[in-house]
Amino acid sequence: MSPVVRLLPEDVPLRRGVQISWRVPMAQTPPLRKLAWYYFAEDGWTYVGNEVDRTARVVSASVRGFGGFAVVPDTVAPELNLIRPNEGDPNLRPGSAIVIRFADSLSGIQDEDHFRLEIDGRKAIAEWDPEEEILRYVPDPPLAPGRHRLRVWVEDRCGNRSERSLEFFVK
Repeated sequence: MSPVVRLLPEDVPLRRGVQISWRVPMAQTPPLRKLAWYYFAEDGWTYVGNEVDRTARVVSASVRGFGGFAVVPDTVAPELNLIRPNEGDPNLRPGSAIVIRFADSLSGIQDEDHFRLEIDGRKAIAEWDPEEEILRYVPDPPLAPGRHRLRVWVEDRCGNRSERSLEFFVK
């Protein structure tokens, strides 16, 4: 999207961060909210930030070190997989954990405010393990036997969103 900007020397840390900005050309797509600054390392791109000034058409981020940076679009929604229960096996034993995997390959999931799990229309407070990319919910008290409705959504830092729903049964 933008040219790669190299701040040198790369081996010098900054005591305070500096702001890097890029004015997005008028003809540029995708929408500004889908653009973010990334740091380039040997293992790929790492999200830095996406402070957007829509009026000035500027994307900015604070960086605390030198290296290679570029503005990259993120238009792909996070991957969201229902592990237990799932479409192939919508049955759950009483007391079993509900397990969901979600991952984002570029901007990432910021925090717990950017996903939600609902069981039968009520928010469920689930445990999120960002390293394992797993969301786990153990109903307490256990869900009653019968039909239940699960709904989950997740949104990455650039506003891309995935949502899934599943009717499942506790037997």
